[in-house]
Amino acid sequence: MYTVFFIHSLKNYEKHNNMAYNRSHARQICSPDEYKLFLKSTKDGMKNLSPKELKNTIDRTRKVRDKYQDLYRRQSIEIAKTSGTKRGRSNQANKRTEQKVKLFNEALERLGSR
Repeated sequence: MYTVFFIHSLKNYEKHNNMAYNRSHARQICSPDEYKLFLKSTKDGMKNLSPKELKNTIDRTRKVRDKYQDLYRRQSIEIAKTSGTKRGRSNQANKRTEQKVKLFNEALERLGSR
């Protein structure tokens, strides 16, 4: 009984903590060009995209996502070397980079579903 409750609670926790990034949060962590790219992945932004523009937007979004994934990996390795932990002493060492990876992953999912 307790195991079932725990698993159910864990699924709900994961479901509610994997929220999509909103415009406000994206504006805080993205450069102006990245933010424009993020806006193109929203429902309103995708309305006006031609098939060619959609393909270009997907390619650019994937490129930005891959850039931040690579940066996140390199930062994690460097943090592990210098601090002896995966997240650094503050547990926030490369949090912003990780958020950008998740943001552009979500953007790619939205663009790919169109």
